[in-house]
Amino acid sequence: MNRDYFCLAAAVVICVVLFAAFPVNYVPFRNQFFKFFFNKTEYSQKANLIVTSLYCAVVVTIAIVFPKITQVLSILGGLCSVTMCYFIPTYAYVKLSSNRWYHLDNLLPIIFFGSLIIIGYTSVVITITEMVTGKQVLGNRPDIIAFQ
Repeated sequence: MNRDYFCLAAAVVICVVLFAAFPVNYVPFRNQFFKFFFNKTEYSQKANLIVTSLYCAVVVTIAIVFPKITQVLSILGGLCSVTMCYFIPTYAYVKLSSNRWYHLDNLLPIIFFGSLIIIGYTSVVITITEMVTGKQVLGNRPDIIAFQ
């Protein structure tokens, strides 16, 4: 099949994910907003409308400032997945171990997963650098060029 069909299918799937993620992310945000700022779990229709409008305005502003969704997903993926898949389990393993952190049983996972953590967080720094400077740091990347 043609490469353009795959790019179009990927763009459609990303749109579906974003449409599904918006309400899923909004409800916890709204509940925590009222709990944190007003210490309430109940809120009026007017308050709900105001918070919804503010949430949508912030999301639209971010979408206008960062129009390339691949960069935003790259940053989120680099931060969230590295933290959840490598950093937290490694930290928990070492913390729950009966040995000191520099013992060989703990040092090997720290070195292995630490290198993966550095690679993941470095990708976030590279993506942010590319966004700020407008130049590609790692040469021609067809995944970025395809969606421009």
